[in-house]
Amino acid sequence: MVKAITLTHVHVDASIKLTNDSGRQVEALLDGRPLCCTGEDPLNPEPLTPFMLLTGRANINVPVDVTCDKECTSNKHWCYAQRIVDRFWHRWRKEYSPTLQHRSRWTKDTPNVKVGDVVVIVAPQQPRGHWPLGRITHIVEGTDGRVRIATVKTKNRSYVRPVTRLALIESLG
Repeated sequence: MVKAITLTHVHVDASIKLTNDSGRQVEALLDGRPLCCTGEDPLNPEPLTPFMLLTGRANINVPVDVTCDKECTSNKHWCYAQRIVDRFWHRWRKEYSPTLQHRSRWTKDTPNVKVGDVVVIVAPQQPRGHWPLGRITHIVEGTDGRVRIATVKTKNRSYVRPVTRLALIESLG
């Protein structure tokens, strides 16, 4: 009887720890997202994040993507927590990222992105917690005068992306 109660107690403790671990990682993902840019350095935009507002520090340690095998037995609860966070990240990216890109069709005219704007590059394959920022250096307009493609300069390289894969970040500077 005592052994059964002890095993149940251990399982409950593990479930609470699992919930806390995955909750903290989800919190880190949300608090690491860029809200706006400070605009101090035009070549290297520094985003203002909820984490910076809460703590006054600029850096947050966001766990990178981790793949767990189904045969993961010694760290079963940890692997399960990683799967929970992965599911959250995929859902967040799928459902929230489109809300950052205001594209209203035919109802009202929205301003085009322009050279010098700071954007988040939205990519389906980007790792969890990664918000790549860049500055638009060149634009290509369609026949209707709307910007369709932009060249974006990041810290390491330049990318050519359709504007549907870019989310404009407000600038404070």
